[in-house]
Amino acid sequence: MKRYCYLNLAVVAVFIGLGMPGMSNAQTERPTPAKTEQPQLEYINFLDILPNAIKKDESLRQAKLDLLSAQESAKAAWSVWYPKADITLNSAQQSDVVPTGANKRYNPTEAKLKITQKLWDFGEAQAGIKTGQLGVEQADLGVVSARNNAIKLAAQAYIGLKRAHAQYRLALETEATLKQQTGQQDFRLSRGAAVGTDVLQAKNALAGAVTARVAAQGGFERAMNDFKTRFGATPENAALLLPIRVPNTLVPQSRAAFREGVLSSGDQLKMARLAFDRARVNSEKSFAASFLPEFKATAEANYKGDAGGTLGGKTEYIGKVELTWPIELFGTQLNSYRSSEYKFEGATLALAKAQRDIENSISNSWIAFQTASGSRSNIQNQVEIAKQFLRLAQMEVKQGRGQMLLVVNAQNALVNAQKAFENNTGDYAVQVYNLLAQQGLLSVDALQKSAVQEDEARAAAIEDYKRRVEEFRKDIKSEQEAKPETNSTSSN
Repeated sequence: MKRYCYLNLAVVAVFIGLGMPGMSNAQTERPTPAKTEQPQLEYINFLDILPNAIKKDESLRQAKLDLLSAQESAKAAWSVWYPKADITLNSAQQSDVVPTGANKRYNPTEAKLKITQKLWDFGEAQAGIKTGQLGVEQADLGVVSARNNAIKLAAQAYIGLKRAHAQYRLALETEATLKQQTGQQDFRLSRGAAVGTDVLQAKNALAGAVTARVAAQGGFERAMNDFKTRFGATPENAALLLPIRVPNTLVPQSRAAFREGVLSSGDQLKMARLAFDRARVNSEKSFAASFLPEFKATAEANYKGDAGGTLGGKTEYIGKVELTWPIELFGTQLNSYRSSEYKFEGATLALAKAQRDIENSISNSWIAFQTASGSRSNIQNQVEIAKQFLRLAQMEVKQGRGQMLLVVNAQNALVNAQKAFENNTGDYAVQVYNLLAQQGLLSVDALQKSAVQEDEARAAAIEDYKRRVEEFRKDIKSEQEAKPETNSTSSN
């Protein structure tokens, strides 16, 4: 009987393998369904959307307008050395009443052309020109500072959204995992209900996960709003945000190099020095304007018709050099000069304070960068330990040797470690962009060049690794080929 069953099964298997008559043709003639093409996902790269964020930055646009205004003011400051022409035209009706004779009535007219040229004012005019030039330098530095700040804020918004999305996704996964592990789909508990400690622990852990998820959702929504403020729109899927490229090739190698870069190329100290120079120039200008005379040359051409009670016309030509010395009888020019001196002393103190603040900022920024960089490997190790802890806790619970509380604690440890890793990843990138902003090195071209250099270095490292692996394989092969010869020689 068994043999008969085996035979029937074999026959069925043969028919199935060969195909039954009439069925194989129908199957082969059936058209294969068309494959639906999956939509291509468009990932978002920070360097691709950065130019749009820079273009939309209002502070940068305002800084550019301030630069244009300062340039026009600097050009207008030279007008003190250009000659000025004043044209005066007048016409009147004049009647002279003569008691002993006939009255006279005539129309006096006058045309005057006056050209004035400043000769010297002991530095007042030159101080105004110097102030205009310093204003242009300040405005130009303001554009550089605004561009650096725009890139830094755009990077912070991008990193913030990437981190907030990771935190929100992690919170959702944690909540779902706790529900699955504990079997508690709701953290609410009726007052007075009699439940065990394991259930209470599970409900407590689930309530904490729900609270963390709500907080992460709020943080994600705020990050989306910040992203829209900087880039003008929000991504449809935040998961398509690629990790931001950290320009490691631009990072200074030491604190001394970072300090030198800030002091030489940073805009903070330059701004403070320009403000100090403007205060000094204004003080010199105030002294010249308050206490020193001014020389100027004047040329006039006057035509008078029926003027001064005399019928007929005449033309006058006058040329002169004038000295004007402003003297205020109550000495208020001394108050004006003292005011400018006090402003100069204040600018001196502001420069000294700015230097101290910059030194403090250099130290704090470098410490924050070192902290974020040095903590990365430790946090990665912490994540791996938490994963192993959770895996072992779950195994013990399945084997009946552990408690659910241990699984909950392990899950919380893993979540905290993953949050710390996400925070550290974002903090490191933010600190790098902060260092570069303080050095005035942030620009689209510099970031793109750094990305190309890193890609080339990575490709070269991969090729070098392949070459060394191939050399190692050849060495192993040559050693294996040499072993049979050695064995045959020893046997002989």
